[in-house]
Amino acid sequence: MLINGKWVEAASGKTFATYNPAAGEVLAHVAEGDREDADRAVNAACAAFNGQFFPRHSRIWYSLSTLKSAYHSGVRPCLTSRGISSR
Repeated sequence: MLINGKWVEAASGKTFATYNPAAGEVLAHVAEGDREDADRAVNAACAAFNGQFFPRHSRIWYSLSTLKSAYHSGVRPCLTSRGISSR
């Protein structure tokens, strides 16, 4: 698995086989991540963004999704019921 820009083994050392669906043969053994690996990945991502980039962008995306939701649940049906195109 790729964490912090490096290919690393799972913290537990566990792997699982991935198969070629056409031939049924094993293609590779892949790291089987667990909670500890997820924590390592999240911590690396937070460090990469220095705690600034993600929170700012997440607020923007949340605001946009809220506006879109409000539009589709309230404004658009209201316009459509009055015969007004919402395009």
